[in-house]
Amino acid sequence: MEIKNDGMIGNLLKDINEVIPKPDDSALKICKLIKRSGDVVGYELSNSKN
Repeated sequence: MEIKNDGMIGNLLKDINEVIPKPDDSALKICKLIKRSGDVVGYELSNSKN
């Protein structure tokens, strides 16, 4: 991988894990993961929709 000092690692921002977005009060939450054969194939939201 080519190393440049442009704030990126490959196609990702260097601080990708340091920036945590803050959801507002109307944001839905993931309540349940739906798995099939060990793989996550969907999710259920706090409004009961997937």
